[in-house]
Amino acid sequence: MEIKIDYHSEKPVYKQIKEQIKYAIATGEIKPDYRLPPIRTLASQLQVNPGTVQRVYRELLSEGYLYTKGAGGTYISKDALTILSRERQQIIREDIKTCIDKAKKLGIDISTLHKLIDREWKQNA
Repeated sequence: MEIKIDYHSEKPVYKQIKEQIKYAIATGEIKPDYRLPPIRTLASQLQVNPGTVQRVYRELLSEGYLYTKGAGGTYISKDALTILSRERQQIIREDIKTCIDKAKKLGIDISTLHKLIDREWKQNA
């Protein structure tokens, strides 16, 4: 699982990390019982404060995506996919909002945006 941080984004770093972990679960890139990197290891890899990663893990744990084995690590829960199935539209909605914001800033109207989406959808079918 590769996590990329966009430091120029208006979205807080912890949300970027959290969304990318959820996306990796949704796409099957990481599966139930997959062991996530220790907090300090991931923080070091991403060059962020360990408290940021701790917040992500804590939130995902409280939402049911993760479980811990004490000092044995943090893992993806068996219920993560079930929980995500209810959130899939929300995940894509976030990307759509970003796309719409960019289109507006670039002066692209909704009709053109629809055409671009249709074209991309067909090319990636």
